Amino acid sequence: MVGRVGDDPAAALIGAQLVAAGIEAFLAVDPALPTGSFAEASIGGSRAVVADRGATDAFQAVDLPAVEADAVLVSGYLLFHERTHAAARAALRAFDARVAGATGGSRSLIGRERLADVDVLVVNAEEAGALTGEEGEAAALALAELVELVCMTLGAEGAVAARGERVERIAAGPTPADALGAGDAFAARLLLALAGGSDLVEALGRAVA
Repeated sequence: MVGRVGDDPAAALIGAQLVAAGIEAFLAVDPALPTGSFAEASIGGSRAVVADRGATDAFQAVDLPAVEADAVLVSGYLLFHERTHAAARAALRAFDARVAGATGGSRSLIGRERLADVDVLVVNAEEAGALTGEEGEAAALALAELVELVCMTLGAEGAVAARGERVERIAAGPTPADALGAGDAFAARLLLALAGGSDLVEALGRAVA
């Protein structure tokens, strides 16, 4: 886990939780900005998240550790944001990974021109539509013209993957009680499966599970 945090109690809590989970953390400390945070609310049955990027807004290439990885997943909130785009692109190249992937971020940040160095793009249907102006499988196929593999998550309907002109669909697994972070978990498991040699159908199955 690579990131940038503030010099505050929130950063200490995050670091301790990562260690407790067996995750090696490389967290650069910003001397001025606080650790990023977000507020989540349910409005009319829909989930809304408002973020304060904090120290993440100052993430830079110098924060990247000198390590190797089989797969690397870069947040779209870094990749599609003007201030951190360069550092995110550096991260996609920095770890000599077999598979380099990114998530979509919010639709207000998305830009097709920022997908260089991405092998696998994981987006939800709304993000895919914002990137392409298309819907459903057409959106996934349009994005597959820009990156090697596109996976579009569809919530309770599962997921769609497009590689070239090939499209694969997979049904959803059990719905978690709290879906916060489900997309990131899907993306991480997908990349690890692909890096480990799984074919697309098997990797999708593991990601949905």
